Amino acid sequence: MDIVKTIGGAYQLIETIQKNLEKYIGCPVCVPDCGACCKINGVTINSAEAQYLVDWLGKQSPAVQDKVLGVCETWLRDKPEVEGKPVLVVDGGPGTTLLKDEGKDRLLHEVMWLTHQSPCPVLDGAGCLIHGGRPAVCRMFGVTRTTASEDICIRPAGKGEEGNLRLHVVESDPRAIRIREKLDALQEEATRSKDMLDGCLFIPTYLMLL
Repeated sequence: MDIVKTIGGAYQLIETIQKNLEKYIGCPVCVPDCGACCKINGVTINSAEAQYLVDWLGKQSPAVQDKVLGVCETWLRDKPEVEGKPVLVVDGGPGTTLLKDEGKDRLLHEVMWLTHQSPCPVLDGAGCLIHGGRPAVCRMFGVTRTTASEDICIRPAGKGEEGNLRLHVVESDPRAIRIREKLDALQEEATRSKDMLDGCLFIPTYLMLL
């Protein structure tokens, strides 16, 4: 299986559903130059998405590549503190994270804190440095999942929408199920490779390791 080509097809399916949704509600699902949801989510990706991202990045200009990798390396080296102590440090080269002894009992706390409270590492102002190669969770937000919080999503109400409620394709919809099945199959295929890591990691970690 060509993982990059196949996951690209899954991404195109998400894009098609998004366009159909936008046509129905009469407005964009994602507000240009917003970045609100990116400011509170340190996104993780799986190995299949990482392969696609690395392939996409390899097709960009040297300037873009240097900026993205520079941001990722800095993020890995300068981890925020949790409970007043730096839990993760870089040792042995960029991308290699080791847990300090005193931080082992706070691992879950640190991961959850990073995921839910820190800005996405590749957020540049209100824009995304890897928008063309972004993972499924970013592409699906507002399409198969949404939020009623104006702090997370500022999209205006469209046709058939009221207050903070936004129309989207529910997870039980056959189209959403098809997307999930494709992504799960790709991840399973990707993890069969001895060169790939099994599981989800933060974007900078995968980019610096691959």
